[in-house]
Amino acid sequence: MRSRKASRFRQVQSANEGNLPSTSSLASRTGDLNPRLASGHPANASRRSGFLASADGSAAPGWSGSAAARYNRPYERPGARKARSPPVTPARDGPLPTDQLADSPGLQVDVVVPVYNEEKILPRSVATLVGFLRDHVTLRYRVLIADNASVDRTREVGRELAREYPEVEYFRLPAKGRGGALRTVWLESPARFLTYMDVDLSTNLTALPEMLKLLQNGSDVVIGSRLCRAADTTRSLRREILSRGYNLLVKLTFGTRFTDAQCGFKGIRREAVQRLVPHVEDRKWFFDTELLVIAEKSGHGIDEVPVDWIEDLDTRVQLLRTIWDDLVALARLRGSLSRVLKAIDDRGGGGR
Repeated sequence: MRSRKASRFRQVQSANEGNLPSTSSLASRTGDLNPRLASGHPANASRRSGFLASADGSAAPGWSGSAAARYNRPYERPGARKARSPPVTPARDGPLPTDQLADSPGLQVDVVVPVYNEEKILPRSVATLVGFLRDHVTLRYRVLIADNASVDRTREVGRELAREYPEVEYFRLPAKGRGGALRTVWLESPARFLTYMDVDLSTNLTALPEMLKLLQNGSDVVIGSRLCRAADTTRSLRREILSRGYNLLVKLTFGTRFTDAQCGFKGIRREAVQRLVPHVEDRKWFFDTELLVIAEKSGHGIDEVPVDWIEDLDTRVQLLRTIWDDLVALARLRGSLSRVLKAIDDRGGGGR
């Protein structure tokens, strides 16, 4: 099954590369967005290169999956004005402390990218993400690489990216675990809106502006969903069955309404972070599920954005081990939920 899936990805890759415009054409469309995106940067040459279809049918640099072959259409409507967001974080040289984020006055959005041993894909993903944000997000933003104890060259790569892009900051944590990384940086961030996405950028980035719009309009939590009707998901049958089965189990256990607990694409308001995240115990993959269950049961509004998503064949997730850990965590949360909700209510932390 895996070999057939890989073959399918290679076929899509070939079709995509055959339809990509020349680098000179790309440069004429992106202007001074990022010279590397127009000069043979790995972001354009890798398995994840391509273009991103926006909601109105136009395309933009920044699709991060092989499904980009579906989106080889013109970049933008004629005469469209490009949105520019001034960087808020200066590039930093040398080691950064593990217990303090850089001061960023006026910061509105933190885009957190948790990483563990991602030295190879990180440069491509950051180039893609920065290019998209510069063209499509007008709020003051920062891209925060949250390195949770990588043991490869991720530290050196992350620091170099922070020097190269003024919007990017590198932050290293001493312990492994995506949940722990998100907990630390979200609680310390001064931004109004906190988001995160997986480093493989499996989710089509066009969902990000809609997520930010919902947060601006008052949503407490916004999640990308691969399981709602408008979503477009490409993944193996095994992964599809496991995902749907897990989310059904969450619904049956807690009576929740959200459709996709574990899509690596979420946003939350700072006020909700301060109320909810201190009560989330998990420091690994169950962090997302625990946060969403506590949020919904404490009255916080959760909105969903349908996403285009493609499975990463090089994922670091060990499915069987993660499933077992999640089952144990579900049992723990079921026993502690009433206590957690009471603590939130006692502090006046109920949602809308």
